Amino acid sequence: MAAKSSSKKSIAKKTGSLIPFRSDQRAVDALSHAEISVSSSDLGWRGISVEVGRNEGWSVDDLVIDGHYAAVNLLQEPLLIDRKVGRRWEQEIIPPNCLWIQPARVPFSFRVKQTSVYVGVVLNVDRLRAIAGRDIAFPPAFGSGDEVTAHIIHALAALARQGARGGLAVVDSLATALVHKLIATAADEQHQRVKGGLPRHRLRLVEEYVISNVAREFAVADLARLAGLSTFHFAREFKRSTGSSPHQYVVKCRVERAKELLVSGRQSVAEVAADCGFADQAHLSRTFKQMTGLTPSAWQKAAH
Repeated sequence: MAAKSSSKKSIAKKTGSLIPFRSDQRAVDALSHAEISVSSSDLGWRGISVEVGRNEGWSVDDLVIDGHYAAVNLLQEPLLIDRKVGRRWEQEIIPPNCLWIQPARVPFSFRVKQTSVYVGVVLNVDRLRAIAGRDIAFPPAFGSGDEVTAHIIHALAALARQGARGGLAVVDSLATALVHKLIATAADEQHQRVKGGLPRHRLRLVEEYVISNVAREFAVADLARLAGLSTFHFAREFKRSTGSSPHQYVVKCRVERAKELLVSGRQSVAEVAADCGFADQAHLSRTFKQMTGLTPSAWQKAAH
């Protein structure tokens, strides 16, 4: 088994990254320093390739990919990407098991300070056109939480890991499914821009973060950073999505958590206040009564 593992590592190192980066029309090995642990390089797949890699930081300027690219963040923490937009640098956030989607031949400049671990798929432009029946234009997407797309990419990586040379029918089926999901994702992004509000996956990320951390102090800028937006745009789009300002939403979450703790009866009102992020018991009492019409003590008694 040890010899087999060593062989895989040597093949991965020799193959290098399959992602066809270009700069000024020249091929560029922009991931020469990455460790590629899984690759479909020798499997004879048609118009699609997949790799699993580990990259210790990245700084690139005006690169393009000669193919449509979709990658899943395999880390257990968000991947932070500083992306150049015009003359500004903006931070994009890719949560665990979420996606970076980069259309073919669209330039990008990135700064990534942390280690990234990813599974990425490249779809040949002609292959996508053959499956879709037309050219598809879609913008880059950062942090897309589409689970089906992620599952398709993981399935392709699993096939490459198994050395699936003969299972081209399965690969073709997955490639077709991936194309249709990319088309649907592009349509969803366009609908979200017209409709306004936060994309569902980013809204869910913020909501889950607040609910899991009700005891801590929140600045709107912290939540905006989590959603990958400026403070102004985050506050506006969050209210469009939820009907509440970020501050109002945090207070609602604290009160809901306080209700749960009060019903359990295992803590005093003062302890509940501390565990739910209120300044003190009086602060909890005032806020609780404003939102429910009852004091915390009265709520606790009514629940029993």
